[in-house]
Amino acid sequence: MQSATLATDIPPVCDGAILNGAYAGKTMSQSEQYQKLLNACKETYARGGSALLPIPPKGRGIDIAMFLDENLEDVTIYLEDAVVKSMNALVQKTEWIKDGLPTSFSNKVVVVSNAEERAAALAAPQGIYITGDGMLTTEVSHVYYHALKGSELNTILITGHAAKGTVAAGVLDDECRKADGVKAYAEKIIFKVHLDDEDMYQMVQATHVKKVVPFHADVPNNTNITNRLAEIGVELKDLHYPEKWAV
Repeated sequence: MQSATLATDIPPVCDGAILNGAYAGKTMSQSEQYQKLLNACKETYARGGSALLPIPPKGRGIDIAMFLDENLEDVTIYLEDAVVKSMNALVQKTEWIKDGLPTSFSNKVVVVSNAEERAAALAAPQGIYITGDGMLTTEVSHVYYHALKGSELNTILITGHAAKGTVAAGVLDDECRKADGVKAYAEKIIFKVHLDDEDMYQMVQATHVKKVVPFHADVPNNTNITNRLAEIGVELKDLHYPEKWAV
């Protein structure tokens, strides 16, 4: 509901709703998360380091790339062309996106399309490196990771879910970092791509539903939103597979 690029269409009034509850138990400010990311990049650059942002080529990846392009000054952003191609496709879908959205990146963004360009980018004294892979699982992402992991001046910023066993999860784990020789600072700054408790509450109010089934949510995390919805006469039903619920 707070995308930098996508317009938000609220569903019509209805009796019941199945809602994504991936961030159940949390209320996050997207603007604060953007500011944290911006500060982390600025601080890294100020101490002479480079920042690595592994992000998916679509969704939050486009949002983050556009935000940094607009708000970082006097830096060079090296951006994998997978993100650029996704953005070029998205801006053609004018019915999906917000009015006034930029249709291209600025001159401080250097698009990287192949191994030669990648090597040239990493040979630069500093940079903000954005790959098209949120969990550092691809060969392309590994090139950046291995080039940047060994310096304490550098930062690796994880902005979404990092599955167990992935490199993105490993950079946040002390034992994995030691085993892989990671000296770069690593931080997780989550960007909302699902509903948190406040978003779900607003969605329920807008659609006037009386019964809600959350999915993509751990049952223990639903306590707060369950109680809050009950106060306005809305029932939230946690499902335990293969349980069924008749609405």
